[in-house]
Amino acid sequence: MTRLNYGWRTMKTLLLLFCLLAAVISRAQTPEPEVSLADTQKRTLTSAKIGQRYELLVSLLNFMPGKTGSRI
Repeated sequence: MTRLNYGWRTMKTLLLLFCLLAAVISRAQTPEPEVSLADTQKRTLTSAKIGQRYELLVSLLNFMPGKTGSRI
């Protein structure tokens, strides 16, 4: 019977240590800095049904002056 109690106590201690380690790691994380990309615009779309907000980076095309539809 004491062996069973010893195993249970060890499991509880390990679980507590794991939870504390996970809490310390999650608090230590810092948010990533925002990155800007050349020739892009940031657009925001919001779903009417679920209210989810989406942020999109839209690439802007460069067109040659005087020639419609041709890319550089």
